[in-house]
Amino acid sequence: MRVWLKTWKEANNNRDRLFVDFIARHSDLVMMLSAAILLVWAVVTSQWLYVGAVIVVGGFSFFLGFVESIVLAGAFLIYAVWSHLPSHLDAATILMEVFGMGCVAWLGFRHREAQRQERERVRQETLVESVMPWAVTNEIRTSLAAIRYLLFPYSEKIGTGESIPSITKATDELQRIEKLFYEYEQARAVPDHDK
Repeated sequence: MRVWLKTWKEANNNRDRLFVDFIARHSDLVMMLSAAILLVWAVVTSQWLYVGAVIVVGGFSFFLGFVESIVLAGAFLIYAVWSHLPSHLDAATILMEVFGMGCVAWLGFRHREAQRQERERVRQETLVESVMPWAVTNEIRTSLAAIRYLLFPYSEKIGTGESIPSITKATDELQRIEKLFYEYEQARAVPDHDK
């Protein structure tokens, strides 16, 4: 008996996990279908104020934010109940409207977030493509080294035994830039080697 009960519990837990995973993956679809069904219900029952409120709440959610749209939905429902609209005297109707406006507010927010993430992804891709090719980097590094060795062959003393500060500064700056390119090349070479 215990083996059968244990097997049944495991199968039940597996079904529950699959159902919850399905809802989590398809929550936007479920919310969209729920909101669409509630809007069809509102049109059939001639609740045009609710249809307009859902459109406004969705727009607020997309353009201003989720919290603002929920506050607007709450204000609409309070107005509808306090003004004793005939369609808002039933608790089931009010609960359906709360659920519908919540779904639309969430969908507007998710749509805005999806657009923001898409823009961020495109921006990241363009940043990666705008990186200087290695051939150009190597040419610049080689040119900097050539400048340092050809134009400033002596870094310490020239003729009189005194060091010239401008030549020392220029040499130090060119060495610093060359070192940056070398470190960047080494950092870039390590991940490529691991692949």
